[in-house]
Amino acid sequence: ASAVLADLVLRTLSFVDAADSEEATLPPQTFCQKLNASGVELSLQSVESVIHATVYILRGALRLLSSAPGDLQSALQHSTDLSDTTAEVFALGFAHYLKLKAKKQAKQKAAAQAEDGSASALAGVTARAPASSGRVV
Repeated sequence: ASAVLADLVLRTLSFVDAADSEEATLPPQTFCQKLNASGVELSLQSVESVIHATVYILRGALRLLSSAPGDLQSALQHSTDLSDTTAEVFALGFAHYLKLKAKKQAKQKAAAQAEDGSASALAGVTARAPASSGRVV
């Protein structure tokens, strides 16, 4: 069940994070089947409620705790009835997601800088090129 929760946490973070919202889905049927396969029997309605709660928790975490991901676990332990293990799964998933997001942003920034450098180099070459006489050779 912890693996299913970890999957739900990562998918939920992708879902609620505006930059990734087109890429993620949270199909309740899929999570219901995964939980049932792991021995946790929940109705589809209960799984939908779990997904809504997960979205609520992680949307707030993204908004308030992105600079301090370690605070999520203690906040969940002190402010909810979640077990310590569940709080830890949320916190580890949150920290992992933030690391992946930072790597993705760094790659995008590097690609943009490389593109800007290529455009600048091309502009410099065309600025130094002799003026054309208009003749076609």
